[in-house]
Amino acid sequence: MRQAFFKPFLILSLLMGQSIAMEKSFKTGEFDARKRLEDKEFDIKKVNLNRVPGFETATPPQSNLTADTIGDAVAREVSQNKAAQFVKESSEKRPTFKIDGDTDPLFVSASKVANNPEVTLGVTVHANASGDKKAQ
Repeated sequence: MRQAFFKPFLILSLLMGQSIAMEKSFKTGEFDARKRLEDKEFDIKKVNLNRVPGFETATPPQSNLTADTIGDAVAREVSQNKAAQFVKESSEKRPTFKIDGDTDPLFVSASKVANNPEVTLGVTVHANASGDKKAQ
């Protein structure tokens, strides 16, 4: 019985601690942002980027890519990345299908339903004197 009470209590305690830490981090960021907005001489170069959560570097390797070099970078990354290799290989091996909106049974049936929904639903629609339609 004690163990059944302890596990949910432990989980709740851990979540509360995380929530408090996130709230403190948010308030710190909000304060810093407000201070920066009030500052007329704001200079992004003076910002300590290490305070930004998840920040790693201001100059990642991709920042040097241009329209001329991006193709080679993609090819190089695909050759080294297992997930990219899997996607590339599976797309090359997968059979292709041509879907014709005029002959495909799914599209033909959908068009029939859209063009005449009363028949599909099996109801008769009558217009009253004001022009409103009423199903029976």
